[in-house]
Amino acid sequence: MNRITKIREEIGGKQVDLTFYGRFCSLIEGDRKIILRAIKNGRKKGVIGAIQPGRHDRIWTTWSIAFDDLKVGDTVEFSTSGKYNPGFHSTEKYVGCVEWIKGSECAIKTGKGMAVVLIKHIERVVK
Repeated sequence: MNRITKIREEIGGKQVDLTFYGRFCSLIEGDRKIILRAIKNGRKKGVIGAIQPGRHDRIWTTWSIAFDDLKVGDTVEFSTSGKYNPGFHSTEKYVGCVEWIKGSECAIKTGKGMAVVLIKHIERVVK
């Protein structure tokens, strides 16, 4: 039975969605460099054969840039946990406006209040 693993990683300053068609998958540095080179050449999505840890064979892996550059003032859809942001639930998605960005975190103002979330928790930029 084939398992699918989905993760989001930051590669070259971009949020990249990865779909591994295998179990217990992670991205090694060599595969990360292949994706980075493709992003620098202008590609927005692609397919690679990522190495499956422990088995030393390659598995089918697709990647795509989740969204282009995030700026202050953008309207975004995001998810977060109430553990870090009281009043928000991890099972729901929220829409809000980006107030500030510092490193890998950003503050988003919604009708429920302000939430500070990691950029990887942003689902998409709503235009």
